[in-house]
Amino acid sequence: MLFLFADILIDVYWFHEGTLLTQLLHPEPYEIYVRSFIIVIILINTIYAQFISNRLNSVNSQLNIELTERLRIEAKLRALFASMHDVVLEIDRQGVYQSIAPTNTDLLYKLPEELLGKNIRDVFPPEEAETLLSTVQKVLGAQQTLKVEYKLTIGENLLWFEAFISYMTEDSTLWVARDVTDRKSTEAALLDASKTITRNMSELEQQNIVMSLLNRMVESYQACITIEEIYAVAEQSCTLLFPEQAGTLFRLNPSQDISEVVVAWGFSSTQNILTAFSPNDCPVLQSGQTHLAEGEQTSHCHHSVDGRATAHLCIPLIAHGETVGVLSLQNEDKSDLHMTPAKQQLARTVADTTALALANLDLRETLRQQAIRDPLTGLFNRRYLEETLEREVQRAKRNHQPVGIIMIDIDFFKRINDNYGHKAGDTVLRELGGFLLTHVRREDIACRFGGEEFILILPGATLLTTRTRAELLQDRLKRLQIQHNGQQLGGVTLSLGVAVYPDHGTTGMAVIHSADMALYRAKQSGRNRIELGREEQVETD
Repeated sequence: MLFLFADILIDVYWFHEGTLLTQLLHPEPYEIYVRSFIIVIILINTIYAQFISNRLNSVNSQLNIELTERLRIEAKLRALFASMHDVVLEIDRQGVYQSIAPTNTDLLYKLPEELLGKNIRDVFPPEEAETLLSTVQKVLGAQQTLKVEYKLTIGENLLWFEAFISYMTEDSTLWVARDVTDRKSTEAALLDASKTITRNMSELEQQNIVMSLLNRMVESYQACITIEEIYAVAEQSCTLLFPEQAGTLFRLNPSQDISEVVVAWGFSSTQNILTAFSPNDCPVLQSGQTHLAEGEQTSHCHHSVDGRATAHLCIPLIAHGETVGVLSLQNEDKSDLHMTPAKQQLARTVADTTALALANLDLRETLRQQAIRDPLTGLFNRRYLEETLEREVQRAKRNHQPVGIIMIDIDFFKRINDNYGHKAGDTVLRELGGFLLTHVRREDIACRFGGEEFILILPGATLLTTRTRAELLQDRLKRLQIQHNGQQLGGVTLSLGVAVYPDHGTTGMAVIHSADMALYRAKQSGRNRIELGREEQVETD
């Protein structure tokens, strides 16, 4: 502005005063002042122009620096966008694609120009599109950010995406979407692994329960002292071990010609259970092999219930090489025509364990009978007599009841041995033992006291009853015919001594002593007679 003003003054001056040469050679006084003023103005204008130039250069330099920085940041952002795994989209209220960044087609299943201007409904299945459009409306209405997951089928591949939808303007939303297919695959794999672990843990827990029940069953079997106790344990254990199966436990009788049901569980009242069958009707008892009928197979065991209606498993009970019975199982669910291998193995374990328990109890009972019974006559021996007599006396004492004792001796037994031999004598002893077993009550105890002497313990019998029983034995023995090797051994007679607790003794042995003395008197008086104990022989405690 100062330069322009100075130029105007100079032009005006030249116009009024003449040429420049004249003015320079002959200046007027006032011209000197004007020229000085003009020079000052020119100097000031020059200085100001320099200041403005420097200022403009500084501003321009700053702008260049900022532009360079912005270009650098823009390049970095472009590189960042190019390297990121997210897709940034602008989608308006109607669901139309307005802009897409980045333009890296690797992150899109279509080129950006193919998506721009299209509606979400043109890209996604109807149900998925409506869900996304509803989310857009929610974001615009609440001006908040929502997270959604959606899937797209591209070719033969199913891709999963995760998107954060944010409010951008009144009519548009900002989407930041990422391909999470790998993460979804990993999550699915982890979920499958978790389910597998859970299933394995459940199976392991079930196996622990089964093992606990099996251990408890074995311990209970070991504590059983009667066959009824074993049957009770078997029923309780099988009910817990096979909740989805019904079953029966058959036991062969001592003669091995009939198999009878001893345990049954899981059957309804309308189902008919075979209570007994011949071993010839069961291929398992014939072959000793497990039989399984599944699906449309028909069970060959006649004791199976409902035939082919369900899976049926039949297992022999074998212990120490001997078959003692059969375990039969079938599914309660009629539609379940198969039995799992684990269930079959469990059934075999139960069958083996039960068979061993039955065999051990039989062996224990055999050993017990051998320990308490006389092998020749089958009667209880003297050891069992001594244990039992005191127990019966104590019971009688508590209940204020008598106990009768009959002591028996075979007359002229030595003569039989001398005339017919000791084997003939054994025959007489054996026949007399069988005779006594058939002529005593269930609660009575028949024992071989030693040699040819026998004792009968009659709980609850008075002196009169005991004498009457002795007379009955003596009378019926007359009808007993004993032969040895086809030879009649002749009539056998008995001498009997009778005593009763507490009339003839306050202890078991005291009563036996009284009966023994009565027997001695019977033999001294001619044999084949009955003598009673005497009160003067009563022992006091």
